[in-house]
Amino acid sequence: MKRILTAATIALTTLASSAFAMAPTDAEMALINRYAPLADVHMLSDVQFSKLMDIINSNDSEGSKRLRAGLVTQDTNGLYWN
Repeated sequence: MKRILTAATIALTTLASSAFAMAPTDAEMALINRYAPLADVHMLSDVQFSKLMDIINSNDSEGSKRLRAGLVTQDTNGLYWN
């Protein structure tokens, strides 16, 4: 019985902690502002934040990163460049 309760407690703790998104660090906010200066970083969805970090860490040119980052921050229909 103790094993079941322990396993249930661990599972609930894991699920609860993964439900909360982590706030972007200062370094991540600075990077996003470098490529999308008009972006309100605190208002970005988790998906937008993830896409922006993928774009920033890609091997694309600086201009391409800036263009794609701007498109992600202006997106309202879930349509992204890949």
